[in-house]
Amino acid sequence: EERGRISRELHDNLGQHLTAVMLGLGALEMQIQNITGGNVSGDVPQLDNLRTLVDGLMKAAHRQAWELRPAELDAMGLEAALRQYLGDWSTRAEIEVDFDTDGWDERPSPEVETTLYRVVQEAVTNVTRHAQATYVSVVLQQDGKMANAIIEDNGCGFDTDQNSGRLGVLGMQERLAIVGGTLEIESIPGDGTSVFARVPLA
Repeated sequence: EERGRISRELHDNLGQHLTAVMLGLGALEMQIQNITGGNVSGDVPQLDNLRTLVDGLMKAAHRQAWELRPAELDAMGLEAALRQYLGDWSTRAEIEVDFDTDGWDERPSPEVETTLYRVVQEAVTNVTRHAQATYVSVVLQQDGKMANAIIEDNGCGFDTDQNSGRLGVLGMQERLAIVGGTLEIESIPGDGTSVFARVPLA
């Protein structure tokens, strides 16, 4: 229970607050630029220093939370734990979410549960930070010997060739690889993003 509480604090509370600070720094930069009409980074180097510091704290908190198994999985299983998490996330992010588990037949191993939970968590966190979306669909399904998580949003999208190495994507790839899973991301600038995670059930 203590590990689950720490994980939630790191990922939800601290992570959300640091994200808010980063967004606030961006807004402050725009305000200064509007007032001065100059190059903010050159005129106010402290903003860049603060942004670098907050970014480092976000990455450190994320790594710590990522390594802990949520206590909710032991108590409720993946389906119920994700339903609860996504409901809370939707309220905080003010983004509509649809969660579909019609194709989810049996409870997988703890390793698969943890992996898919973290991948979904990371995917919707990326939506909050980058996508400017108003709607997210999350689907859990089992297809033969594979467990799948599909996360799609209606946000701004991005160029996958230029952004494939960012921290969140690498983290999902690494966690999936440990259990023999794969990650596929489809996105077009201006047309949303789809994340496909596949994990062997056995």
